Amino acid sequence: MSKVVCINKLFGAVISMLVLAGCSVTGVNNVTIEDRTIQGNANSPRAVIEQNSQVEVSAFNVRPSFKASNNSTAVNTPINTRVSQQKKAQEVVSKAQKPATIALLNTANYQTNNGRLQAAQSSLERALRISPKDPEVYRSLGEVHRRLGEYVQAEQMLLKGIAVAAGQSNKLRKLWSALAKVRSESGDAKGANVAFQKSQSY
Repeated sequence: MSKVVCINKLFGAVISMLVLAGCSVTGVNNVTIEDRTIQGNANSPRAVIEQNSQVEVSAFNVRPSFKASNNSTAVNTPINTRVSQQKKAQEVVSKAQKPATIALLNTANYQTNNGRLQAAQSSLERALRISPKDPEVYRSLGEVHRRLGEYVQAEQMLLKGIAVAAGQSNKLRKLWSALAKVRSESGDAKGANVAFQKSQSY
């Protein structure tokens, strides 16, 4: 009987140990394992793996960047200064005088120097009909009107000549100088000074 009692006690102790061991492993299925093998790289995504095979991954939103090539041509290329200056100069190129206009100007100049002012005026008016945009014709007409004492008509002719001589510095200087002389003789000292200063700017 004593042997049977001992066996029963031993069997009971073994069962108790097994029960205690079972209680100590409770909750194993809820253990979370964190993968830290790539923890050193701050830009790498971190993965958290659970034992129930569900994986949660969080990654940074990274956009690719492209570096412009040094060989690329700029869209807004600055215009060469020399080219732009040449282009502007081409826009104001004075037209060559017509042979008939040159002949009439020479005739009018000869007539003016010989005191034939009315004849010179007629010659210049003919030249004006041939070349209505020739600054020299207007300057010569202004000179004839000045000699005739017709200062208003003289100033009108010279101002028209200035208008058609835009961009022609040499002709503009002569026209403004002639206008200064007309205004001075007509008693407009202030206007004469303005015209003279203008002529010096060319």
